[in-house]
Amino acid sequence: MKHPTVIGLVLIGACAFFLPGFLIRYGGTKKRPTDDAQRARADHSPTVSRLTKAEENKIILGDVAALPFQELYRLLSHRTPEEIAELARQMHSLPKNPKSETKIAAFFKAWATLDANAAFAVAKSFPPELRSDAIHAVLDGADASVAGSLATSINELSEGSLSPSAKSSLLGRAVGKWSRVDPVAAAKFLDSSDERGMNFAMAWNEVASNWAAIDPVAALDWARQAAKDSGRFAMSGAITGWWKNDPPAAEAYVASHLATLGDWQLASALAANMFSEDPERAKKWVSQLPNEEARKQAVSMLAIQWGFSDPAAATKWSATLPAEERAAALAESVGTWAHEDPAAAGQWLGAYDGPGRDTAVQNFTLNVASKIRRRRSRGSRRFPIPDFGPPPSSKSPVTGCGKIRRQPRTGSRTAPSLRRKRRAC
Repeated sequence: MKHPTVIGLVLIGACAFFLPGFLIRYGGTKKRPTDDAQRARADHSPTVSRLTKAEENKIILGDVAALPFQELYRLLSHRTPEEIAELARQMHSLPKNPKSETKIAAFFKAWATLDANAAFAVAKSFPPELRSDAIHAVLDGADASVAGSLATSINELSEGSLSPSAKSSLLGRAVGKWSRVDPVAAAKFLDSSDERGMNFAMAWNEVASNWAAIDPVAALDWARQAAKDSGRFAMSGAITGWWKNDPPAAEAYVASHLATLGDWQLASALAANMFSEDPERAKKWVSQLPNEEARKQAVSMLAIQWGFSDPAAATKWSATLPAEERAAALAESVGTWAHEDPAAAGQWLGAYDGPGRDTAVQNFTLNVASKIRRRRSRGSRRFPIPDFGPPPSSKSPVTGCGKIRRQPRTGSRTAPSLRRKRRAC
């Protein structure tokens, strides 16, 4: 069996493929700004407001965040561009705090729905401590059709206008949104950019995903030619976008390209994305992968993802896997279960006597110990200590008196509860 450290490094690499798609997918389930805009336009009433402009200004500048989006859109749509810009400038002096950030976000999101470029022109003039929040809101409210011009404008901001991390994040969001309407142009922009960082890397994933939905061959070719780090994200996005449009073709392609570590990670990423849409299909596909190492990594990734929502079910499924695939998957799912419900996880593990138990016990112990440390750091002195109970057989690492056979060193201390059991024996 591979050393746990090696398995961990492989899974970390797989997460580099899986994480962008995961975040984009779950981020995409939130209501998009353009949906707000369409609803605002549909609900827009020609009825003239009975409030004076001064009264409307007081509402907008007073508690704009409390206004429904449609109402704020209606109020701004009656104003000239100059009047809206003047309202925005009155927010320049707001202090940096959550209330101000919420107010700026609501105002600029609604304004960007009307005129994103005008909103950006004022947002970039805000004080440095508020500038990023204002531009972020513009990107939220802007339609994808103007995201390209916004990406160019962000890229052309003078040095020091934004922190490097903020600029990278905002530019990545703009390019990702741009790719919804013109992935080819967005891809060319990325090719010419020197931006780096995780936030910007996710733009490579989103651009490739949107491109692959309409032309998977071109998207895959582009991803292969990308630099090493960016290419991993791009390839994962291309496969994900292809799978959404033509699942059998994408699955067959990945299953037939499993020669390298990067290929195995790509298979894990596809399995994880597939699992979010169709768990049974994902489990069946993974079980049929022809490469054993790719299979091991992919089932571990499924155990991790399933563990987010139902660690008990993930653990019980992991225990049914073939022996050579079980250890890593079981360790991941038991560790997650131990974090969520250590008593139930300990009870189940005490009755389990199959392949991978030693590694699962070790991961269980580390997670319980970590939870105890966090509880104590918050001042809590009490913690329900799970008990594995009597071992199911003499092969179990937990003996009848509660002792644990020596495990490989991991750099972490044994859980206090288990040290006490050793002394008691």
